[in-house]
Formats: sequence, structure tokens, C-alpha cells
Amino acid sequence: MPYICLGKGRQSLAARRTRTQRRRSLQHPRVHIPHPFVEQRRSDSSLVGEVPVESALADLCPPSQLVHGQSSHALVGEQLCRRVEDATPIPLSVGAQRLFWSRYGKKGSSESGLRSGMLAHIRTIVRIGIRTKAPRADIDIDFEEATMTFIKVEQHGGPEAYVRVDNEELVPAEGQILVELSVSGVNFLDVVQRRKALPTPFRAGVEGVGTVVSTGDGVTGFEVGSRVGWMAGGQGSFSQFALVQADKAVPLPDDIDDETAVAALMQGITAHYLTTDTHPVTSGDVVLIHAAAGGLGQLLTQVAVFKGATVIGTTSSAEKAEIARANGASHVFGYEDFAEKTLEVTDGIGASVIYDGVGATTFDDDLKAVRTRGTIVVVGNASGPVDPVDVNTLNTSGSLFLTRPTVADHVRTADEIRGRTDEIFAWIRSGDLKVSIGARYPIAEVADAFTALESRATTGKIVLEH
Repeated sequence: MPYICLGKGRQSLAARRTRTQRRRSLQHPRVHIPHPFVEQRRSDSSLVGEVPVESALADLCPPSQLVHGQSSHALVGEQLCRRVEDATPIPLSVGAQRLFWSRYGKKGSSESGLRSGMLAHIRTIVRIGIRTKAPRADIDIDFEEATMTFIKVEQHGGPEAYVRVDNEELVPAEGQILVELSVSGVNFLDVVQRRKALPTPFRAGVEGVGTVVSTGDGVTGFEVGSRVGWMAGGQGSFSQFALVQADKAVPLPDDIDDETAVAALMQGITAHYLTTDTHPVTSGDVVLIHAAAGGLGQLLTQVAVFKGATVIGTTSSAEKAEIARANGASHVFGYEDFAEKTLEVTDGIGASVIYDGVGATTFDDDLKAVRTRGTIVVVGNASGPVDPVDVNTLNTSGSLFLTRPTVADHVRTADEIRGRTDEIFAWIRSGDLKVSIGARYPIAEVADAFTALESRATTGKIVLEH
């Protein structure tokens, strides 16, 4: 936990540190704020030395004093208040005003919002050394020990390519928000990037959920302390903090928790556009979904079922087959003979649409399992990329439609992203859509998480905990 040092300079405090305290300081840097009112309470030992951030703010600036009214609390010292547009007085100390008020004292700020913003910002200052835009004449912050951690790919390769890196400062540019992450999502897009899609080195991770701690110029619609999620525009999400393009971020409603949100972003949005845009699934369709027990497969199955389709799933084990059935699949087959069995249960007609996230090992049989004028949607390559296709094959196989869409082309504007997530969250609230967390890993075990993903041994969404 970060610490504030009250009423004592760093030198005098450092002189009294024990060896254990010095070791602890490597993980818990201190902030020294020489408040003018500390002199009035110098005899109160509870305010001299080191106290947790939350305790210090609760004592110095009780919630009842944060937003309005004149304060008689001895800690205020003198009447030093700044006013917002509606002229509501804010009784904070000089140091607290300078540090927080220029960012958090906005018209309409709630008591809880202001307090959470103050706490979030001071944690950020302690941990990664963000320079506040407010005046800092009375603020002395030791940045020498303030660090952050993120995961980086320095060379293309397998999961072992993920390396931990410390000591990098992030400051939001125009149009960006800085987010402290709680969870991030593990996706096959990360695998594609790590293998060769992005030039190295790069910060790893595309999807995350967290709390806004700072905003860049020109950002509207996001308050410090608010929860947000993203699956694009936030490259570097395997980190304590990430910079996210504000127009790619989604405000999260209170009734959607962080894990549900991160499971509903990349895979939820993918399931949404695949069933509403790529092939609008309707009642009476027969939908074949490969890897039906995976994170995307489970969501696709549920969406297709409540849209009225009959779902055929493929899985690699009996355990996964049970998961597919639990999500609504009417038939579940193995990969060896899915084409023949699909034709069997559809009276020789075939599937209206096939969503194929496996790729190389299933594609040839997809051509046999799909109906005349049906659609094959390649959505991934867990077994490797599909070989180049002779377009004449589509003709001889029944005038087929073949597409290889990407989620990036379906979230091009803020309105499009939020339109999709609004509908996904509504599905979750109604009970039509249930997300499944297949595994949780600490962020330090990111390589193990991807080893599990790429082995195709997992079910549901894999989440990294920060």
C-alpha cells in the first residue's frame, strides 16, 4: 500500500527507518505533503510519520467535508477554499487543493466520486510518477522508487517471449485516458501479434478493464475514478497501467463486474458482429460452431440459440461436449467426422453458416458440411492458418460464401462500439447470455496463461488478474 508522510521531511524520516522499513520502501514509495495545518496538530502522533493513504485522507479530509459547507475541523487550519462554477466552497487544505482540485473539483462532482478520484490519483503519483497539472509548490514527491510493471514482447516466439519490464512512466496524450487495470483478457489476437503480426519490441495485451486515473486533453465523457473497458485502442494492457484511446473505451455499468466485462468485450463483440453482420442468424438456421466450448464458442452458441437457430458444435473431448450442450447446442461432434454427421442430422442439407475458429485442420471438411449457398466464416486459426483458396472451389462446392472478418472493422467508431456493448450487456442482464471464466492467472504468470490457451485445453475466457 502507498504511504503519505505527514509533517516530516524525507531526510528526518529516512534517518529513523529500520532496515526492514528501507526494504519495504522499495515497494511502497512515500509522498511528502507538508500541509500548513500539520503544525497545528504536531502533538498528535497519529499524524506524524507514516500512515496509509486512505487513513490519511479520511483524517485530513473527512468525506463530509469534501464537497460543500464550511468546515470547523481543526485540520483545515485556515479558510483556503476554491470554488467551482456553481460557487460551492470546497474546504480542502492547500496541498490537497493543489494536488486534486484542478482535476476532480468539477461541477456536479459527487462526494464519493471526488474522494475516489483523489485516492486514485495519489496512488498513481506514488506508483508511476505522473506529474499533475496542478501547481506543485508545496508538494515534494520522491519518484526515485516509484515504478510500474508491464509485459513486453522483445522477440517473436512462443509464450516464453513475454518478459516483465519495470520503470516506465505513462502520461496520457490528447484523446487518451490512463487506466489502472484490474483484469485483462487473454486472446488469440495476442498470439498472432506475438508470433509476427507486430514489429518488436511492443507492449503486450489488447483487452482490459480498470479505473480511470487520469485524462488527456480533449477527453470528455470519462471521469477519474470511473470504470472502463476496451478491446481495441489500448495496446499494452498486460500492465499495471495502460493508455487507452478514449473513443475506443467503453464506460462500464455498475451491474457488470470487471470479469464479466472483460469476458464480454473482445469475444462478446465478436459474437455480436458475427451473428448480426457477417451472417445475420435467424430462426430456422442451422449453425455449426467449431471449438464450441471455448470462450467465443460458448457465446456464439448462446446467441445463435436465443435467435432461434439450431446449433451444432464441435469439441475435442467429452467434457467439452457437455459444456457445449449446457450452452444450448443440439448436437455435438468430434472433429474427425463432423462433416458427415452434420449432413446426417440435417437430412443431407448441411449448415446454413459455419463459424470456424480452428482453421487449417477443419476448413476442407467445412466445404462438405455447409449447405448450398451457405456461408463459411473463418474467425481464427488455432490449428494454423487456412491455405490459400482457389475461388473456383466455392463454385463447385455449391455457390458458397467465404469470409475472413476481423473485429477491428466492426468497431470503427465510438457509437458502433457502444451500440454493440449496450446490446451485449442487455443480453447479460436478461439472462440470455452468460459468460464463462475458464481460468484465472496472476499477470506474472502470463506465459502459463498462453500456454494453456494455445494447447486448446481450456474452456471459457482466460483472465489475467492485476
